[in-house]
Amino acid sequence: MKNLMLLSCIFFSVTTKGQDISSIGNAPTNEIKLYHPSTDTQSSLNKTIAVSKRKKKLGGFAGVSFTVEIEGERSPLRINADSAIFVLEQGTGMFSMDTGTIAFDASQFILLYKLNVIGGGRVAVQGDYKPGFNPLSLLSNAVSSGGKNTDTRVTTSSKQLKKGLTQILPKNKLEKGEYAFLGGGSPEEGDVTSIKNVKVFVYTFGID
Repeated sequence: MKNLMLLSCIFFSVTTKGQDISSIGNAPTNEIKLYHPSTDTQSSLNKTIAVSKRKKKLGGFAGVSFTVEIEGERSPLRINADSAIFVLEQGTGMFSMDTGTIAFDASQFILLYKLNVIGGGRVAVQGDYKPGFNPLSLLSNAVSSGGKNTDTRVTTSSKQLKKGLTQILPKNKLEKGEYAFLGGGSPEEGDVTSIKNVKVFVYTFGID
C-alpha cells in the first residue's frame, strides 16, 4: 500500500500538439506522450482529473480496494493497437530521472491500466486486496488462508532511446477498450489529510 501512495505522488504533464524530440529535456516535469516512430515526433494523451479512492469492506475485515475513477465511458483520444507506443521525456524538475549521482528510472513508476467501464464511468483497479482469513468462514467451521490481490494493470517494458527519452511499450498487444496512465495527485479541498479520496491527473486513450 505504501508503494501505491508513492506512485500517486509522481507528477506528469503533456503538451497540446505534436512535438519533435529535439526539444527533449526542456520540460519542467516528466512527460508521458504518444510516440510516432516514423516521424520521430510525440503528441499528447488526453489529460483529465480523476478521483483515487480507498474503500474498506466490512470495516476492512472483508478486504480493501484502491481504485481510480474517471468520469465518462470513453476517452476522446482513439488510437489503434499498433500505434500504442509511448515515451517518457525526462523533465528538469524534482522527479527528473537523472539526479546527478543516482540514476532514477521514472519509467518504473509509469503504470498503465486497462479500465473497467462501470455505471457510466471508467475505473482503474490499483489493488483489490482479499484477506487471508474470512471471518464469515467461522460460521461454517471452515478457515480460508492466503490473501489475494487483483488489479487491472497492464505489463509494460521500457528502454532508453537517448538521454532523457525512454520508450514504454505494452508487452502484449492491447485489446479494444479504455486505458489510462496514472499521474500525480493532490488532496481534495478541505480534506488535506485524507488518503481515501484524492484527485489525480490521468492520461487516457482508447483502443478501437
